[in-house]
Parts: sequence; C-alpha cells; structure tokens
Amino acid sequence: MEKPDYYAHLEQVRDHFGQDTVFVPLKQVAKFLHKDPRTLEADRTFPIKKMGRNAAIKNVSLVALARWMSA
Repeated sequence: MEKPDYYAHLEQVRDHFGQDTVFVPLKQVAKFLHKDPRTLEADRTFPIKKMGRNAAIKNVSLVALARWMSA
C-alpha cells in the first residue's frame, strides 16, 4: 500500500520533469529538492541508480523519488 502523499508527490515530480520521463540526473533532482547532490548521495535511503562504466552516471527514477518524498 502506498503512502497517502505518494500520488500528490508523483504528480508534482511528473509536472516538473515531464510525463514521459523515467530517469532524471541527480543534479537536476538536487536542484528540484533544493539540496546539494552530495547530501543526497550520503543519504542511504535516497534512491540513486548508478549507471554506466564505473557507475559514473547517477540517475533517479521518478517513481522512486516520489516514494522517497512521501516517506
């Protein structure tokens, strides 16, 4: 069962980043949340998906971001 605020957060995130977007770079998410990217990386509960060679590209799923915001 999803948290009560999940759908409101998901709508807010999709309105900001676009309806068709699935993954967003960490820097853009940090700017949206008004936080430093290093702070988000240090948070063990934050849903970062590391991609690419040597995990150099750090992206965040919008669904996971909405779930994290409503926790």
